[in-house]
Amino acid sequence: MSLVAGYEAETSDGVPGDRAMLHQIEAWAEETYMHKLQSVDKVERKDGLHLADLAIEHADRKPLREYLHLAKPLSKFSAFSVAFAARLLQNTGPGRAYSFDDAFDVFLELFIAFLPIFSVECQSMVKRERSESNKPPGTVQCLLDPIDVAILLVQLDMRDLEDEVLKMTSKLEAEAGRVDVVAYESFFLPLLEALTEMVVWTSARVIRFGKFFRTTLSRYAGRFVQIEPQAGNWTMDPRGCGCSDCQKLDQFLTNDTQQSVDFPVSRGRRQHLMQMLEFTTINYDNTRRGVETLVVTKPSTVTPSLAKHEQWQKRFSKAEEQIKKMDQAVLKQLLGDDYEYLTELRDTRRGHKRLPGARVALARQGPEIIDLT
Repeated sequence: MSLVAGYEAETSDGVPGDRAMLHQIEAWAEETYMHKLQSVDKVERKDGLHLADLAIEHADRKPLREYLHLAKPLSKFSAFSVAFAARLLQNTGPGRAYSFDDAFDVFLELFIAFLPIFSVECQSMVKRERSESNKPPGTVQCLLDPIDVAILLVQLDMRDLEDEVLKMTSKLEAEAGRVDVVAYESFFLPLLEALTEMVVWTSARVIRFGKFFRTTLSRYAGRFVQIEPQAGNWTMDPRGCGCSDCQKLDQFLTNDTQQSVDFPVSRGRRQHLMQMLEFTTINYDNTRRGVETLVVTKPSTVTPSLAKHEQWQKRFSKAEEQIKKMDQAVLKQLLGDDYEYLTELRDTRRGHKRLPGARVALARQGPEIIDLT
């Protein structure tokens, strides 16, 4: 729960017309809140925004460094720190609460403090059962807001702070290699989409952000979509004698997707079909489904690979849909010669040669097998 809860109400419920009392309540709420920040164990994004808003609103009453002294000890909370820094940088410059020079000195000190321990702060909201690997993964919430990060990167870029942009994107690339794969949907892809819309793209910015986009999309393909598994094949050799029932049997056996077939026929015809299937691995059983029916089923040895391929196809389609949401003209600039390979997820397709850049990005993560089925 955010520390802001309760204090915001105190600053908005003053007696109508009594401005002096309202100012007293505001001052009390601010002091109480800032005092509370000095002893808390955890803060959230909303607290970072609120602290920045206090600094902006009371720029004429307190020096910015007083707010820095509160924020810096809490720099291990990335969502808080990034929200505070992004909101502050948005409100600097001519006619704003602070000059850029004053705000940047404070920001740089905070940036140096939070960057080494920067994290997307993703956490699972539902515990997974070890024995149920086929269940969908639990909901993963990323405490860091992608829009805050996009604002921070845009503000740094607008001031041509290339080193700071590089340090931040390098941290994000590292996070993309180790966070829960579900976080790509809740954080990384929205971040890429926001950047394509917010940045005024020039050739210098394409170079500055290009590697981050290529690496993130490559890791998205490698970690979330993964390499296409071998599809199962249900085709078997024909066994029939050529009669009408055996023709139906052979059509079933040579079908690469059909797994079972019913023969609701007389006892003699069922016995004939069973003779054709003797000494094979094909399963058959007489059952009553309204009438006596022979049910013929292919062996289940390839079922797991079929299931894995179906799950892969779902992930592939989902990733393809997410990538299409982004501005393709911007992506073409950022990805260059790798555009088609990365946006069409060719790296994940069987038979396609993998990109050297993608191979490097995945290799840095170390060996990892993630079962998403």
